[in-house]
Amino acid sequence: MIFEQRRKKRSIPNRAVLSVTSAYSLQLLGQIPQTLTDGGWDVHVVSSGGTEVAQFQEGNPEVTMHQISMDREPKFFQDMAALWGWIQLIRLLRPSVVSNGTPKAGLLGTAAAFLLGVPHRVYIVRGLRYETARPPARWALILAELVTMVSATDVLAVSPSVAQAVRNLPLPSLRPSPVVLGFGASKGVDGNRFRPRERSQKSSDLAQIGKKDFVVGFLGRLAVDKGIFVLRQASNMLSLEGFSHQLIFAGPSELSEPVDTFLEGFVAPTVYRGALSDPVDFYHQIDILCLPTLREGLPNVVLEAGACGVPVITTNATGAVDSVVEGSTGLIVSVNSAEELAVAIRRLSEDHQLFSGIRKKARSITLERFGERVVTSNTRDYFGRFFQG
Repeated sequence: MIFEQRRKKRSIPNRAVLSVTSAYSLQLLGQIPQTLTDGGWDVHVVSSGGTEVAQFQEGNPEVTMHQISMDREPKFFQDMAALWGWIQLIRLLRPSVVSNGTPKAGLLGTAAAFLLGVPHRVYIVRGLRYETARPPARWALILAELVTMVSATDVLAVSPSVAQAVRNLPLPSLRPSPVVLGFGASKGVDGNRFRPRERSQKSSDLAQIGKKDFVVGFLGRLAVDKGIFVLRQASNMLSLEGFSHQLIFAGPSELSEPVDTFLEGFVAPTVYRGALSDPVDFYHQIDILCLPTLREGLPNVVLEAGACGVPVITTNATGAVDSVVEGSTGLIVSVNSAEELAVAIRRLSEDHQLFSGIRKKARSITLERFGERVVTSNTRDYFGRFFQG
């Protein structure tokens, strides 16, 4: 106990370390680092290296950036090297708060902070990878989550259903009970940047697109757990029924096969636009956003689409189910149900009253619950509990 108290005394008040695993995930932090800086915190951010680091640093000039190589997948020797990097960094910075999100940064950063006695160790649960994993990987991922949470002093969940899933994990008495701020969200959606506009004709790259074409969009990682094969099955069902539509896919590919091979499996015209540095125009090229995901934390693409007044179809998966108000911002279908997804797509195309009603209501509901100002205010107040002014 005395040793623990001595280690805590060495912490520098109001110095916070925030982290995510990959540079690509820095976008999940939104305006939170700058908001904390404006509130008097000395903020340091940690991620792996990547082209996004410079962009993040440019948008957050008062935040100090650090790079530790971390891989999303388990790699023992690389993970041990990263843990040592974390220990060295925390020894150097002596923060009073370490807040880690995404699984690998959460595990390594929180464990290092625990070993060095950082007073406040916040683990932000942005999703649960084990939900779509099979044994033995599933067991290893659950164990990693438990180790991270036991090492933390506080656990934040980005959505109510994620919090409930965390409560259902074993050993609840050994770890902090998860907290959700407001309706959830990891960074909130910028209502000034994402706003309604007439569907763009000039910037669309779909062949033969016209005002009467119904365009289904997907934005996110091209991965099995995002439900893209369920979307392909639903689209092909609709094509066989004579329902005319087109699809745009955007986001980094994690497929084991070439993207072109995946697209060739569609009957309807389909375009892949790759990873987007700025997705705003994407939402103005589609009629609806489809995210038939198998698991989420709280999908930012759904919130962005809602702020743009674009109807969304997503699933009742953990995290995703909290992102849509049924019938007001979009529709919810069952996980892995191509049949329900096909029905929902057709319904939004043919039920003009439902479609126009969602377009009118989605923005106000989304910003009221998940607007950037709301989320950053909740986060600032949460970290204010640790502030020593």
